[in-house]
Amino acid sequence: MGAGKILSIIAGIITLLSTFLLVWFTGTGIYTGLNAHGAGLAMNVLNMFQNAAAYEIDMSIPIWAVYIIAVGAILFLIAGLFQLIGAKVKALAIIGSLFPLALGVIVILGTFDVVPGMMDNLAFMLSDLEFVADVLPFDFPLASISIGTYGLLAGGLLGLISGFMSRE
Repeated sequence: MGAGKILSIIAGIITLLSTFLLVWFTGTGIYTGLNAHGAGLAMNVLNMFQNAAAYEIDMSIPIWAVYIIAVGAILFLIAGLFQLIGAKVKALAIIGSLFPLALGVIVILGTFDVVPGMMDNLAFMLSDLEFVADVLPFDFPLASISIGTYGLLAGGLLGLISGFMSRE
């Protein structure tokens, strides 16, 4: 098996674990006690389509942008699968890696307030859902960001690198 295949499979596993089983960041202010993770995002995506007007007001963006964000969220949720399929198709490894990388960078920029108010626009990812009380999704804060964000960055970077490597 070629190095590109192996890296793509590893990237897909890391991305899927980071998406659904690890916390990306914890809410602050009125969102205290809520965690951002893939399961919470998946629950809120349907709500974004049904209540786009409410999100338009909350996020101060046009309604068409709410729909684009919702479609991007769906693509992000299946990015790990794209990376796993990327073991055979280089293009899917690259495409599947861009979404976790983008979300990881957005969370980091928002956490350090590089773009003021960005974390308020990421509130649609927050949820109080727990699979196993106080265990899953796993929250291990490193600095101001939880380990899930670092996992997304690692999985996205490995997948991107694998997209440019041999599959033989």
